Amino acid sequence: MWWGGGIDQLPDWLQAGAALDLLYTARSRDYRGKKEVQIEWLEARPTEIGVLEVYAEPSVVEITDHRDSSHPLGELKALLGEHEDVIVWAEAEDQDHLLKQGIQSLDRYHLEAGKELLIWTIPAGGLELRAALEKVSPAAVYLFSVDPRMDNRQVFLERLLGLVKYALASRGGKAALSSLAAATAQREKTVRAGVDYLVAGGYLSAELDNEGQICFGEGSSSPSDDLSRQLEQLQTLLRETAAFRSYYTRAEAESLLEPPAGG
Repeated sequence: MWWGGGIDQLPDWLQAGAALDLLYTARSRDYRGKKEVQIEWLEARPTEIGVLEVYAEPSVVEITDHRDSSHPLGELKALLGEHEDVIVWAEAEDQDHLLKQGIQSLDRYHLEAGKELLIWTIPAGGLELRAALEKVSPAAVYLFSVDPRMDNRQVFLERLLGLVKYALASRGGKAALSSLAAATAQREKTVRAGVDYLVAGGYLSAELDNEGQICFGEGSSSPSDDLSRQLEQLQTLLRETAAFRSYYTRAEAESLLEPPAGG
């Protein structure tokens, strides 16, 4: 509402598309049973448009490197005894191993903002590592390098098939793609390739819904013509993850936490 706006002569600067600073009041009202928000024009002036330069101070993350430790579990326990608020990131069977030692850990999908992040299991890839760092946004990072040993095709498929059988027996044949990725310490694309391979081999049937849930069922019991292609794709993805884990163990600690080029 601009009281008198139709009577007063418009200033020269107020043309169509002009940028302006507006002083107004806003209030709710009930007009004929319909709730509305009324904005009342009080005063305006032309906006002084200039170049706004924003300088962001780079965040400094304190890194403590334990990747070469010969007794990682002992160092982990000592570190947790000194720091109470450390978030431990572990996946696959490493979570179970730590829990047996009374140590709680989180997979990549359950991480939360915190001051200190301890990376126990070697991440499946650079994107997964970057996503975890952005999610936690820690001021301190403790690097460990426990290999989940899930990059071998047979080991990975046995683990994945066991998870599928559990879903069929206890979860109505449904499992979240994210849960399978965390339980195998693999990228989601690798899990999907693994499922596609098992489907092509006739071991099971699978369908991914819009919510990231995979619905499993009985397979055809006979391999399809697509089996060799699915196997090649799976092995390529597993080799990529193995290459990243190898890089993670020997790269400069600071470079692991740097954002990717161009991002």
